[in-house]
Amino acid sequence: GTAVENYPPDNLVITLSVETIENTAQKAVSENSIKAESVINKLKNLINQNAGDTIKTSYYSVQPYYEYSESRKKSQLVGYKAINQVTVKTKNIKNAGLIIDGAVNSGANNVQGINFVLDKNEDYCNSVMSKAAAKAKEQANVIAKSLGVKIAGIKSVSTSCGVPNYPRPMYFAKEMMAAGSAITDTPIESGNIEVNATVNVEFYIQ
Repeated sequence: GTAVENYPPDNLVITLSVETIENTAQKAVSENSIKAESVINKLKNLINQNAGDTIKTSYYSVQPYYEYSESRKKSQLVGYKAINQVTVKTKNIKNAGLIIDGAVNSGANNVQGINFVLDKNEDYCNSVMSKAAAKAKEQANVIAKSLGVKIAGIKSVSTSCGVPNYPRPMYFAKEMMAAGSAITDTPIESGNIEVNATVNVEFYIQ
Protein backbone atom coordinates (compact mmCIF):
# COMPACT_ATOMS: atom_id res chain seq x y z
CA GLY A 1 0.00 0.00 0.00
CA THR A 2 1.19 3.49 -0.81
CA ALA A 3 0.08 6.95 0.22
CA VAL A 4 1.13 10.49 -0.56
CA GLU A 5 0.30 13.66 1.34
CA ASN A 6 1.39 17.26 0.93
CA TYR A 7 2.15 19.48 3.90
CA PRO A 8 3.24 23.10 4.18
CA PRO A 9 6.83 23.39 5.48
CA ASP A 10 7.33 24.58 9.04
CA ASN A 11 11.02 25.51 8.86
CA LEU A 12 13.34 27.28 6.47
CA VAL A 13 17.07 26.55 6.13
CA ILE A 14 19.29 28.97 4.20
CA THR A 15 23.00 28.42 3.61
CA LEU A 16 25.06 31.39 2.47
CA SER A 17 28.64 32.54 2.62
CA VAL A 18 31.05 35.44 2.46
CA GLU A 19 33.92 34.82 0.04
CA THR A 20 36.86 37.20 -0.24
CA ILE A 21 39.99 37.08 -2.38
CA GLU A 22 43.11 39.10 -1.55
CA ASN A 23 46.79 38.92 -2.48
CA THR A 24 47.74 37.68 1.00
CA ALA A 25 46.05 35.24 3.35
CA GLN A 26 46.08 37.82 6.16
CA LYS A 27 44.20 40.39 4.07
CA ALA A 28 41.68 37.77 2.91
CA VAL A 29 40.99 36.70 6.50
CA SER A 30 40.74 40.29 7.75
CA GLU A 31 38.31 41.45 5.04
CA ASN A 32 36.28 38.27 5.31
CA SER A 33 35.99 38.63 9.07
CA ILE A 34 34.60 42.18 8.80
CA LYS A 35 32.02 41.24 6.18
CA ALA A 36 31.02 37.99 7.88
CA GLU A 37 30.47 39.78 11.19
CA SER A 38 28.22 42.29 9.43
CA VAL A 39 26.22 39.49 7.81
CA ILE A 40 25.85 37.53 11.05
CA ASN A 41 24.72 40.59 13.00
CA LYS A 42 22.12 41.34 10.34
CA LEU A 43 20.85 37.76 10.38
CA LYS A 44 20.56 37.75 14.16
CA ASN A 45 18.20 40.71 13.87
CA LEU A 46 16.05 38.88 11.32
CA ILE A 47 15.50 35.64 13.25
CA ASN A 48 14.01 34.83 16.63
CA GLN A 49 16.52 32.78 18.61
CA ASN A 50 14.17 32.74 21.61
CA ALA A 51 11.68 30.81 19.46
CA GLY A 52 14.27 28.20 18.47
CA ASP A 53 15.74 29.85 15.36
CA THR A 54 19.44 29.15 14.94
CA ILE A 55 22.46 30.54 13.14
CA LYS A 56 25.80 28.75 12.99
CA THR A 57 29.05 28.63 11.06
CA SER A 58 28.85 25.51 8.91
CA TYR A 59 32.14 25.87 7.01
CA TYR A 60 35.28 27.99 7.10
CA SER A 61 38.43 27.87 5.02
CA VAL A 62 41.42 29.88 3.85
CA GLN A 63 43.16 28.51 0.80
CA PRO A 64 45.39 29.53 -2.12
CA TYR A 65 43.49 30.88 -5.12
CA TYR A 66 44.68 30.02 -8.61
CA GLU A 67 43.72 31.30 -12.04
CA TYR A 68 44.61 29.82 -15.41
CA SER A 69 47.08 31.87 -17.41
CA GLU A 70 46.60 31.68 -21.17
CA SER A 71 50.08 33.07 -21.82
CA ARG A 72 51.79 30.55 -19.56
CA LYS A 73 49.32 27.75 -20.27
CA LYS A 74 49.10 26.84 -16.62
CA SER A 75 47.44 27.85 -13.37
CA GLN A 76 49.24 30.37 -11.22
CA LEU A 77 48.77 31.64 -7.69
CA VAL A 78 47.02 35.02 -7.69
CA GLY A 79 46.00 35.31 -4.06
CA TYR A 80 44.12 33.66 -1.23
CA LYS A 81 40.42 32.99 -0.76
CA ALA A 82 38.70 33.05 2.62
CA ILE A 83 35.24 31.49 2.93
CA ASN A 84 32.91 31.80 5.90
CA GLN A 85 29.71 29.82 5.41
CA VAL A 86 26.71 30.30 7.66
CA THR A 87 23.53 28.24 7.97
CA VAL A 88 20.33 29.84 9.24
CA LYS A 89 17.27 27.90 10.38
CA THR A 90 14.05 29.73 11.15
CA LYS A 91 10.37 29.02 11.66
CA ASN A 92 9.45 32.34 10.08
CA ILE A 93 9.22 31.07 6.52
CA LYS A 94 7.72 34.30 5.21
CA ASN A 95 11.03 36.03 5.97
CA ALA A 96 12.94 34.02 3.32
CA GLY A 97 13.31 36.91 0.89
CA LEU A 98 14.03 39.37 3.68
CA ILE A 99 16.79 37.16 5.09
CA ILE A 100 18.44 36.71 1.71
CA ASP A 101 18.25 40.41 0.87
CA GLY A 102 19.59 41.40 4.30
CA ALA A 103 22.51 38.98 4.08
CA VAL A 104 23.47 39.94 0.53
CA ASN A 105 23.23 43.66 1.21
CA SER A 106 25.42 43.15 4.32
CA GLY A 107 28.22 41.39 2.42
CA ALA A 108 27.23 37.81 1.60
CA ASN A 109 28.09 37.03 -2.02
CA ASN A 110 27.12 33.38 -2.36
CA VAL A 111 23.77 31.82 -1.45
CA GLN A 112 24.28 28.08 -1.77
CA GLY A 113 20.67 27.05 -1.31
CA ILE A 114 17.27 27.38 0.30
CA ASN A 115 15.61 24.36 1.85
CA PHE A 116 12.05 24.24 3.15
CA VAL A 117 11.71 21.41 5.65
CA LEU A 118 9.36 19.65 8.02
CA ASP A 119 10.81 19.82 11.50
CA LYS A 120 9.13 16.66 12.83
CA ASN A 121 9.28 14.22 9.92
CA GLU A 122 8.23 11.26 12.08
CA ASP A 123 4.86 12.79 12.94
CA TYR A 124 4.02 13.36 9.29
CA CYS A 125 5.35 9.94 8.26
CA ASN A 126 3.26 8.19 10.91
CA SER A 127 0.11 9.79 9.53
CA VAL A 128 0.90 8.87 5.91
CA MET A 129 2.04 5.33 6.79
CA SER A 130 -1.26 4.75 8.59
CA LYS A 131 -3.09 5.52 5.35
CA ALA A 132 -0.72 3.32 3.36
CA ALA A 133 -1.28 0.42 5.78
CA ALA A 134 -5.05 0.80 5.43
CA LYS A 135 -4.69 0.63 1.64
CA ALA A 136 -2.50 -2.50 1.92
CA LYS A 137 -5.14 -4.19 4.07
CA GLU A 138 -7.94 -3.14 1.70
CA GLN A 139 -6.08 -4.50 -1.33
CA ALA A 140 -5.31 -7.77 0.46
CA ASN A 141 -8.97 -8.27 1.35
CA VAL A 142 -10.06 -7.60 -2.24
CA ILE A 143 -7.55 -10.11 -3.63
CA ALA A 144 -8.34 -12.73 -0.98
CA LYS A 145 -12.05 -12.47 -1.69
CA SER A 146 -11.49 -12.82 -5.43
CA LEU A 147 -9.45 -15.99 -4.78
CA GLY A 148 -12.02 -17.48 -2.43
CA VAL A 149 -9.78 -17.34 0.67
CA LYS A 150 -9.71 -15.32 3.86
CA ILE A 151 -7.04 -13.25 5.55
CA ALA A 152 -5.95 -15.21 8.62
CA GLY A 153 -3.12 -13.07 9.99
CA ILE A 154 0.02 -11.11 9.27
CA LYS A 155 3.38 -12.71 8.59
CA SER A 156 5.56 -9.60 8.24
CA VAL A 157 5.41 -5.85 7.73
CA SER A 158 8.00 -3.45 6.33
CA THR A 159 7.63 0.28 5.90
CA SER A 160 9.38 3.20 4.29
CA CYS A 161 8.71 6.90 4.33
CA GLY A 162 10.41 9.66 2.40
CA VAL A 163 10.43 13.41 2.80
CA PRO A 164 12.47 14.74 -0.11
CA ASN A 165 13.77 18.16 0.89
CA TYR A 166 15.61 19.50 -2.13
CA PRO A 167 17.65 22.69 -1.63
CA ARG A 168 17.10 25.43 -4.16
CA PRO A 169 20.44 26.85 -5.30
CA MET A 170 20.82 30.59 -5.77
CA TYR A 171 23.75 32.44 -7.26
CA PHE A 172 24.63 36.12 -7.48
CA ALA A 173 27.06 37.52 -10.02
CA LYS A 174 30.33 38.73 -8.52
CA GLU A 175 30.20 41.74 -10.85
CA MET A 176 26.91 42.80 -9.30
CA MET A 177 28.28 42.47 -5.78
CA ALA A 178 31.46 44.36 -6.71
CA ALA A 179 29.39 47.19 -8.13
CA GLY A 180 27.57 47.46 -4.83
CA SER A 181 24.17 46.85 -6.36
CA ALA A 182 21.53 46.13 -3.74
CA ILE A 183 19.32 43.11 -4.26
CA THR A 184 15.87 43.76 -2.84
CA ASP A 185 12.45 42.13 -2.70
CA THR A 186 13.66 38.65 -3.61
CA PRO A 187 10.49 36.57 -4.24
CA ILE A 188 10.57 33.17 -2.53
CA GLU A 189 7.66 30.71 -2.57
CA SER A 190 7.76 27.75 -0.18
CA GLY A 191 5.13 25.53 -1.80
CA ASN A 192 4.30 22.20 -0.13
CA ILE A 193 6.45 19.22 0.82
CA GLU A 194 5.44 15.79 -0.46
CA VAL A 195 5.59 12.94 2.04
CA ASN A 196 5.60 9.44 0.49
CA ALA A 197 4.97 6.24 2.43
CA THR A 198 4.96 2.56 1.45
CA VAL A 199 3.80 -0.34 3.60
CA ASN A 200 4.54 -3.91 2.46
CA VAL A 201 2.53 -6.58 4.28
CA GLU A 202 2.68 -10.36 3.93
CA PHE A 203 -0.58 -11.97 5.03
CA TYR A 204 -1.46 -15.53 6.02
CA ILE A 205 -4.54 -16.86 4.28
CA GLN A 206 -6.91 -19.74 4.90
